[in-house]
Amino acid sequence: MRLLKTSVENFGPLNGTHMVDFQSIHAATVSGVNEGGKSTFMIDALLFALFGKARNRPEGLINDLAEETTVKIS
Repeated sequence: MRLLKTSVENFGPLNGTHMVDFQSIHAATVSGVNEGGKSTFMIDALLFALFGKARNRPEGLINDLAEETTVKIS
């Protein structure tokens, strides 16, 4: 299976909707500030979509400013 798109809404530290289209990406590096949500987006969102749970994390999966979250992969 090849991951084509990932979309999250109010997931972890990510407030609002964020989407990455992997269709034209063959290799990439994800970079950013500490605690910016890189691992949440690239690891936890995929684990949550596939298995219904993410890595053991003390904070919740729903952003503090939201009441619900969605994760979509294709």
